Amino acid sequence: MDQLERAAADCGELDYDGLNTFEAVVAEEEGGVRALAGTMNADPASDGWRVFHGSAAVGNTLVHLSTSLPDSAPIDAAAAVELLQATAIDAKSELIDTLTEAPPTGTTEPVGDASTDWAEWSITGQGVGPIRLGETYDDIVATLPGPEPGCTSSRQGNGPTSSPTERGVS
Repeated sequence: MDQLERAAADCGELDYDGLNTFEAVVAEEEGGVRALAGTMNADPASDGWRVFHGSAAVGNTLVHLSTSLPDSAPIDAAAAVELLQATAIDAKSELIDTLTEAPPTGTTEPVGDASTDWAEWSITGQGVGPIRLGETYDDIVATLPGPEPGCTSSRQGNGPTSSPTERGVS
């Protein structure tokens, strides 16, 4: 959302195959919700297209709306940004109320056999396939199979293959 707000502030006019404009209204943050709305207007010397853009952000969720506009279609960006922000505030409040009244109860254990392809493992809030969040490194290594037959490596662990002295470094 930061980038969208900067673009709205800095790109009122831009040269892209002629002079284009972006007329936007950026709402002040309210209740953790940010919003902007505006119209991108192409150079009238070209085909003169117009596109409305509206965005609202709550936390890490961003909703972006866009639609083409006929040349004569009026758009009230201030009213649009106000409506976007109010709708996002209501949605955030409704979600918080719903989750407060009925918090998620069940935990879904991830599913996956360590001997199967990783793409077949499920991912949940509890882990991935046979790996559970919070397990120690040693437990995870014990869960996973070793290298495939025919796959060889002379290297063990993550360190160098020889000590500094063996490599001639003193």
